[in-house]
Amino acid sequence: MTLHFFSAPEFGDKLGSRMRSKKLGVFSLAVASILAAGCGSSDLVDIVFGGLAIDTVTTGSNVDSDGYLVRVTGPSLNVQERMAQNDQISFAVTPGDYVAELEDLAANCSVDLSRLELVVVGGITARAAFNIECT
Repeated sequence: MTLHFFSAPEFGDKLGSRMRSKKLGVFSLAVASILAAGCGSSDLVDIVFGGLAIDTVTTGSNVDSDGYLVRVTGPSLNVQERMAQNDQISFAVTPGDYVAELEDLAANCSVDLSRLELVVVGGITARAAFNIECT
């Protein structure tokens, strides 16, 4: 059996400094093991990864000094990351439905949506932003 792994084009060989890929290697190994167990030696399996990009965009005065906690869950990802007031995190993931939730918001700040639902398809990056206003 031959396994071919492809990543989303924008991730290529130049992974950003905030790219979170440590869980992807473990997931890829698990997928390869499962596929190898169920496939004959001449089968060809192509796995096309997509991407997630999540932004925090903060406006107003007296912004949240310690940033925010963002929790992202889905078929190949279950992480929580601390993000600054205006920041971006990106992940290479398998296609599927993902949820991003914003937590640890200061009392003087509000967000239009604290839960974002994203759908990732192979080879494409799903992008979303938390728009936060502080007073």
